[in-house]
Amino acid sequence: MISDKERQIVNSLDNKEYREALAIEHVNNTLAIQIRKMRESCHWNQSELASQLGKHQETISQWENPDYGRHSITSLKALAATFDVALLVKFIPFSELIQDMVNLSETRLSPPSFSEEQFNTVTSISVVSSPINDTKDFDAYNPSTIGDINKTNKELVHA
Repeated sequence: MISDKERQIVNSLDNKEYREALAIEHVNNTLAIQIRKMRESCHWNQSELASQLGKHQETISQWENPDYGRHSITSLKALAATFDVALLVKFIPFSELIQDMVNLSETRLSPPSFSEEQFNTVTSISVVSSPINDTKDFDAYNPSTIGDINKTNKELVHA
């Protein structure tokens, strides 16, 4: 069953400019909140996080401002390493964006570090299957598979 919040978001997506602004605003707001919440969960002030990253306190202040919006992938990788969490950057359909917006929680905004997670066994990790069924299984760490992906990408570029 679709919630009122989901219905409101879905109805607003008819406008392409609004869709673009919504996606950008969600990224900017979520990153700013996550950086602040993860910093606070480490009991660091902005200066202490800046010191961990070799940055100035003002940089951390900018990153925690939802209006900033100029985070680099390099900076996000450094933050992920500092907080010992994974960074996932990918393109998604708007249906996934809506689900992310609707399902925001304290845990999702401030994920535990690797050492704080409870990995008793490999089976404790739940795998969610993709709704897209036309993808070929591949091992991202297998060089022959990477070659297949690069070949496919070249074919798509030259098509």
